[in-house]
Amino acid sequence: MSRIFKNIFRFAQVSFIALLCAGCDVGDNPQASSPIPSDKPLYVAGVTSGLTHKEKDNVLKDTITPPDNPMNEVPIVPGTHAFRGVLELKEFDGRLHCAIRSVNNDYFLTDNGATYLIRLNHPLLSDCAVGDTIVVTAEPMKLISNFSLATYYVQPNK
Repeated sequence: MSRIFKNIFRFAQVSFIALLCAGCDVGDNPQASSPIPSDKPLYVAGVTSGLTHKEKDNVLKDTITPPDNPMNEVPIVPGTHAFRGVLELKEFDGRLHCAIRSVNNDYFLTDNGATYLIRLNHPLLSDCAVGDTIVVTAEPMKLISNFSLATYYVQPNK
């Protein structure tokens, strides 16, 4: 009888380990290795999330509250920071798109999936006008040779 229980216990262990391995496998998930969803057509070619250490230091100088501050509130979306800047229009690929001019850098605003550049008629900017100072909650990214912000929230600076 104890031999049957040993076999059942071993079978349960092997099944559990197999389920763990299958659950950890990235398989066919295209989003597991890429921050850009592949089911949407990419308008912006060349968006990467990777910033060099020097670029990251330069970008983090523009955040309202430094990320290393222990009193900094944990962001709603992990990896995001709050940036304050003046809303302006900048040309990219022959078209005008929204950007913010901050203390150290200019940032193009992209949607939070980093698939397209935000235009002035985007719903997030419905309460904003060019020249307004706004606060953008976003994840910093690199757009070819410019910085961009994968934007989650936009608020007027009050």
